[in-house]
Amino acid sequence: PEIPVEETTPVKIYHVIVASVGTAHDAENMAQQLRDRGYTDAKALVGQKYNRIAISSFATEAEAYSMVKRLKSEGVYEQSWVLTQK
Repeated sequence: PEIPVEETTPVKIYHVIVASVGTAHDAENMAQQLRDRGYTDAKALVGQKYNRIAISSFATEAEAYSMVKRLKSEGVYEQSWVLTQK
């Protein structure tokens, strides 16, 4: 008998951060504003110390840095950087 192969979604641990804000509420609001502007992958990363807004997340570091480079070349979110979550 054939053993079924389970399709796995790559874990997206590389987040392109575009802002840090004081409260979880502010982070959720900003993420929603980004989604409303077409950044469908935007999300709030709420932590104990920091509330960050990821414009997008990726499975590989190269993809994440490519997004940072593109944002900077477009003149938007020039302070963006990559957060790696283990």
